[in-house]
Amino acid sequence: MDAAAAGAASMDAAAGPAPEPGLRPPLNVLIASHVRFFREGLADVLGRDPMLSIAGLAADLHEVAARCRQATLHILLLDAALPDGLGAVRHVRACAPAVRIVALALDETEENVMAWAEAGADGYVPGNTALADLAAAIASAARGEQTCSAAVAGGLLRRITELALVARRQIQVPAPVLTARESQVISLICAGLSNKDIARSLGIELATVKSHVHNLLGKLKVQRRRQVAACMREQETSLLGPSLGVSVLACGDGSPSFLGRRTMGTEI
Repeated sequence: MDAAAAGAASMDAAAGPAPEPGLRPPLNVLIASHVRFFREGLADVLGRDPMLSIAGLAADLHEVAARCRQATLHILLLDAALPDGLGAVRHVRACAPAVRIVALALDETEENVMAWAEAGADGYVPGNTALADLAAAIASAARGEQTCSAAVAGGLLRRITELALVARRQIQVPAPVLTARESQVISLICAGLSNKDIARSLGIELATVKSHVHNLLGKLKVQRRRQVAACMREQETSLLGPSLGVSVLACGDGSPSFLGRRTMGTEI
């Protein structure tokens, strides 16, 4: 390698890692922190880096929301101690999905990293990062690269495994298929009605209600009547009705009646 090439390589190394190919320097950065000297001091330090351009400062969630609508913003540096910081991440992720969100001075515990990742953060800079390494850490996070401790890496793998198992169970275990009459009965059980009250409410025989309850216990894989309501609370998003998840069949007379929790006493 000649002297010119060596010099160029040395300059490239000093400048730190380049941003992702889709992001051309200088990267426009918004710094958000409720601590004024922190955000202003950080802006002064990062503003000296040719790879970064300070697009603005924000002191709270409202200022973050207003500034993140800027079309030219690339990166949001969000102080992890900002009140409702996770709420800010969710808001920005919803209204400005192209903006890269990097949590600053994050306490690198498995619980914290999981919470910020699930909220939508693209990366984080641990609180023990040296000031000289800050720009490089930000550039790495902007590229989607993240250095983390072995404990955090293990936690991320466990979380991915848990989500995969949940998804697999949802695919493999079909939702119970309830008739419209069973849907009526289960709604009234959840409302606290006795078998006699259900029979009077629906105008059917007590023995018929008991038969429906017996069938429901089998379909929901529970042993006692009182477990039905608990089961429905746990699985509400995957069981009752089209919007609540159970396949509903017509009654024996062909009527498509369905009685939901909020429509007790009426049939639609």
